[in-house]
Amino acid sequence: MESVTVCRFCGRTIDGAFIFCPWCGISRINGEPAFQEDSPVFQRLEELHEKGVSGRITKMEEMLNELEKELIRFMEAPKKNEQYI
Repeated sequence: MESVTVCRFCGRTIDGAFIFCPWCGISRINGEPAFQEDSPVFQRLEELHEKGVSGRITKMEEMLNELEKELIRFMEAPKKNEQYI
């Protein structure tokens, strides 16, 4: 059976083998955060997160533009048919 423990900083249950709490990021050994805000690793994680968010936003904008074009075509279609009636 795997050991579990409770993080003494946030109170959540974590795997006993973890050195850092995955919920709050505090070290179980010395109580320091896993990443300092000025560390290169933390900055890289932030860059990757921002890139992922901006990529998803760009994709949503493209999808909305395509949907808008289809809606315009749909709305204009009956106007063309009315000319022949």
